[in-house]
Parts: sequence; structure tokens; C-alpha cells
Amino acid sequence: MSLRDCSPSAASFRGAAPSFPAPLVAFEGFKMTHVVTANCQACRFTDCVTVCPVACFHGDDERLYIDPDVCVDCSACIPACPVGAIKEEFDLSDDEEQWIRINAARAPDLPIIRAKQSPLPTAEARRSELGLN
Repeated sequence: MSLRDCSPSAASFRGAAPSFPAPLVAFEGFKMTHVVTANCQACRFTDCVTVCPVACFHGDDERLYIDPDVCVDCSACIPACPVGAIKEEFDLSDDEEQWIRINAARAPDLPIIRAKQSPLPTAEARRSELGLN
């Protein structure tokens, strides 16, 4: 018996369109399941970028953002964030849903953050304010 006898032929797959799951989130045209929320403000811990396989994080002087066109929804960043700033879309409260739009709008215009950087000088105070020390 050969391998050819055990496996389906390529011909049996011809014409079959690949099947991909639907996006997990669709919000006013944006597809995103991971969002950097307000907890990142005044912290800018960058532990999350060290575990991201696709460099989807962008940053300004105050915080980070996730580019929804680059994120592969692996969730590695969620436990890496020391202030719990990264959430999956379905875990957002109603008042946090604004961060979907904010991340999608801001990320493409900002530099990619590929490596761990020093947090902001206000990071530890912000972490204490959030009750996470």
C-alpha cells in the first residue's frame, strides 16, 4: 500500500473554496477582537509587544493601540499586560466599546512598537490607582 492509496487526491479538492471562519467582531466596519483600553493611559507598559507574533502594537507618548488589520487574535498579549489594559471585544463594558474605534483609527498613523520599552514615569502610580500593585 502506498501513501497515494491512503490520502485523497488533489483532484478531489479541485473547485472547493477554502472555508474560513467569520470574523469574531464586526463593529461599524472594523474587525477587531483585541483592544487596548483606558488602563494603558499614563502607563505604556510594553510587555505585550514582546509576546505579539505579528507586531500589531502602535504607540504614542501616552499609550499603545492595536492595529485590527494586523492582529491575528492569538490572545498572547492579554496576560502579558500588567495593568489589564488589553481585552477581547466581548469582554468590554458598554462604556469601553469606544476603544474599538479609537484603536482602529489611531494605530495606523503611529509607529509600530516592536520591542519592550521603559514604561512612562507615571506607570507605577497608575498601576496603584487601578488597584493592581
